[in-house]
Amino acid sequence: MTDEVPVDRKIHLAQAWAFCQSIHPAVKQTLASSADTAAAHFEREAANSVPSGNVGQFYAALDAPEVIQALGIPPRSEVLRSSNCSNRRFST
Repeated sequence: MTDEVPVDRKIHLAQAWAFCQSIHPAVKQTLASSADTAAAHFEREAANSVPSGNVGQFYAALDAPEVIQALGIPPRSEVLRSSNCSNRRFST
C-alpha cells in the first residue's frame, strides 16, 4: 500500500491513530508537548497527504528521551529509519 492513494492513507491513519491512542496517556504524563504534537498529526482530513515536515515533528516528539524511557524502550535500542520515514525498525 502507498499513502498516495486516499483509501490507503485512511487505513494507515486509522492504524497509527489507534497505536498513538494506546501510548497517549504515558506520553502525556511524561511530556505533554510530545503527546500534543503526536495528536495534532491526526487532526486533518485523510484526503490530504502529510507534509514531510510534519512527519519529522511527529517522530521527534515520540523519540524524545523522556518518552522512550516512559514507554519502556531499552536505552540501548536505536531507532533506524529508511528513506521512507514510515518504515521504522528497532536495532539493539
